[in-house]
This record gives sequence, C-alpha cells and structure tokens, in this order.
Amino acid sequence: MQRYVFCGVLALALALVSCSDGSGPVDAGIEAIVPDLPAADVPEAEVPVVDIPAAENPGDAAIDAPDASGAHAVIVPPSIAFGQVTFGCFSKSNQVCLVNTGIAPLDWTGLSQEACSTSEFLVKGDLPVRILPGEKACLAIAFGPQEAGEKTCDLVVQIGQPPEAIGTVHLSAEARPGKEITDTFTQVSGQEVDILFVLDDGPSMCEHLPALHAAIQDYVDSATLARVDFHVGVVSADTAPARQGLLNRGNRFVTPRWVSRDRDDLALLPTLADLGCDGGASATQSGLAAALAAVSAPLTTDTGIACSTDDACRADVRVCTDPAACPFLCQGAQSTCSGWNTGFLRDTAQLEFYLVSDRPDHDPRTVPFFVDAFKNIKGFYNVDLMHVNAVLEPPGGCTAGADTPIPEDDRYRQVVTETHGLLGSLCDEYWGSILQSLPTGDSFGKQQFFLSRLAEPSSIQVIVNGQDCTDHWRYDFPSNSVIPESMTMACFPEPGQQVSITYNELCLTS
Repeated sequence: MQRYVFCGVLALALALVSCSDGSGPVDAGIEAIVPDLPAADVPEAEVPVVDIPAAENPGDAAIDAPDASGAHAVIVPPSIAFGQVTFGCFSKSNQVCLVNTGIAPLDWTGLSQEACSTSEFLVKGDLPVRILPGEKACLAIAFGPQEAGEKTCDLVVQIGQPPEAIGTVHLSAEARPGKEITDTFTQVSGQEVDILFVLDDGPSMCEHLPALHAAIQDYVDSATLARVDFHVGVVSADTAPARQGLLNRGNRFVTPRWVSRDRDDLALLPTLADLGCDGGASATQSGLAAALAAVSAPLTTDTGIACSTDDACRADVRVCTDPAACPFLCQGAQSTCSGWNTGFLRDTAQLEFYLVSDRPDHDPRTVPFFVDAFKNIKGFYNVDLMHVNAVLEPPGGCTAGADTPIPEDDRYRQVVTETHGLLGSLCDEYWGSILQSLPTGDSFGKQQFFLSRLAEPSSIQVIVNGQDCTDHWRYDFPSNSVIPESMTMACFPEPGQQVSITYNELCLTS
C-alpha cells in the first residue's frame, strides 16, 4: 500500500496547500490513501486557481456586486451542483471565489449558511482575507452526506466590517448509494482552431503599424486557414478595466465580434485588427493579462438565464446584484445573459494566442502563474491544443539590427517557451511570416480526459471505439484524468471516435 500526496490541479480542487511529500500517478491495483483534508489557506495571488471539470457544475457564471466602499467584486460561481455523491463519503471540493474587480482593496469577512436543508455542506478556509484590486481569494466547499436524498443550501458572501452581505451562492447535491460511473468523450476533429490576436495599441507601436497591417492582410490572403474551422478575434493589450480582454475593445459598433468559417468573413479581420496606436501608457499594457482575461469568466460566461434586453440582465438579481456594473449582456442565439466574449472560445478547438508588442509585459503576477493558467485552459497534457506565440521588440529597439535577440528573461518570451509557441522579432522585416507557421488544426487531438468524479484507480476501465484499451492508458492522480501512454498506438482515439471510461468513485472519508 502506498501513500500519495495530492499536488497540482487536484491539490487546488481539494484545498490542500502542501505537496512536500511529492506526487505521482497511481497504477492499477495500487490503493491510494487519501489524507484528511486540512483547512485551506487562501491561495496566494501568484498561485492560479484551477477548476476541475465536472459534469454537474453549471460553469463559471458570476454574480457582480459592489463592495461597501463602492468598488466591485465578482462572486464565482453563483451556484454549485455537486451532483450525486455516495452517502458516507465526501465529494471532491469545489471553490467559491471572490474577485476584486474594483480599484481599492476589499476585505472578505464572512461566509454564512442560510435556508439550508442540511448541515452536510462543509466550508474549508480562513476568513477574513484582504483582496487587492485584480486579485481573488477562494474557499473550498465540499459535500459530505450521511443520509440519502436531495440537499440544498445558500452561502451568503459578506464583506467589510461590520459584515455586509453582497450575494449568495446556491448549493445543491444528491446523496445516493455507491455505484459505477461511466464518463463518455468524443475525440476532437483536429480541424477547429480559435486564434486570438493580442495587440499592443500604445503610442510607441505607431511605427510598426504598417508591418502589422501587411502581416494581417497577407494572412487573410494566404491559404493558411482554408481547410480549418476557425474563429479569429482581436483584443488590446491595454489593461484598462473598460477594455481589458474584450474583443474589439468592447466597441459594439465594430462587427463582427470575431470572424469565423461559418460566416465566411475572414476578409474583415484587417478591419478588426486596426486598433491604431492611441491606447494606454506603457505602465498599463499587459498582453498576458489581456489574453487570459479574454478566455476567462466573466467574459466567456453564459449564465443560461433567458432574457429579452440588456436591462433585463441588469435587473435580474440572479445575474447581477449591481446593475451599474453588470458584466453580462443579453445576446447569443438563445438570448441569454452572457459575457462579451461568449461563443468565441470552443472546448473542442485548438487555441492559439498571437501577441504583438514593442514593450515588456507589466502585469505584477509571476510568469509561472500565467504559464499554469494558460496550460489549464485545455489541460496540462494537451500540449498540442494551446500555444502562446509572440512577436516582440528587443530592448533598445531595432537600432542594433534584425538579429537583436529577445532577452531570455523577458516575460513574454518565457511564456512562449513554456507553452511551446513561436517567437519572432519586430525587427525582422518578414516577422509576419510567423502567422503562416501557426499550428492550425494539425493537433493530435485531446490527450487528457478529465473524469467527472474522483476515481478508485484500480477500478478504471477504458474503451476506445469499442476496444478495451485499459492496459494502454494511465490514470493521472493529481489531475484526476486518464491519459493514453502513446499517441501512435491503436488505442489512441482518432477524430470522432468515442472514449468510454468506467470506474468506481473514490470514497473520501474526511
């Protein structure tokens, strides 16, 4: 019998904060001893909060609320559905986070329970905690049923002193006897790609605009995207709250919000990319922060709540507790309250970031934070499904010639290297050619399949396209996912093939 310490993604999901004993995969037939869950420390700013996919979780919908000083905070998510949990066991932990979207620090001082049908929902973490502007703090929530039946509870989020309620998070779960679970996946086609241009629009970029416009036009005129199902969008690297991460800088008069194969409007990309060079000062530019915000909640969140107008979203307390700072609009084919970028990012598509800047990245968060956050979008083992690419200017400009290197300690360069992206120099006359080299739908497909429940390792069975492939896949304990041993073997799923993973849920006893 061996003992494994939860690290990485699963450590965050279970609110564990120490990985000093190491970690590793659990092979079939080896029992994993699950330690008692200690009270969680609130994650530090440089530690990314990573969500574990779960079939019952409705997503990253957010409630926006003002704090007592007039700043704003977003509660993510507004509800958690734990699904079915074996009574006598604990669920895996989910997180409730408070994001400070204002300009002043705020204090998260309380999280109380009301209208609860049970005392079986457990909160792990310490309050109060001060949250700086742009940062977030999270508490872990688990469900430990002792009796069968459906259970509900509302968590009330409180800030300031004396504590003031700003919103609630609705919890729901069902306790049932243990049973076998089957998660089913379909391998991605490998022909879908989402490309996000993150452009520095500051004054110093003016001299580079002709080359940028030429590169975008050449990209449109080439056959690079001819055979793929693409989404291509543009955001500014400016960190001003009114435009950070918003496609087309949040300008409703610029359409479409992104170009796509479905609409056959790639020819409009040069217009979307013409941001000019009158953006914010250098101290407010961060391509890394803008890129991450563009593919994160609340900008990509669809609450699923039907609406008729934007005002209907603002007035709906289930969506926004502060109408003046509501991040959701009434939009989409189904007319639901959703974030500005909703629909751009697809779960089944390869994701390519293309950053262009002549200045260093100015976000205070660390490079490892961004590397982990970007990798988590598609899964740490799905290395072919996400890359950060960049074209940069070396320190001192291009006076030393086109061969002037980008320093190894440059923040952009480090993220590009860690995500296996492409790096170019604005000093190179032909830097636009990098666009022609971007991976576009040539990935091997998904190589990491996240399970909806914590799995008993020895019980896992993997069926690929009707064939038993259990012996050719491995269970990754820290991320609670199953990974093929090789991308070339017969048991690696081809596009469109089905992967069925059957297992017994791991019973956590504390």
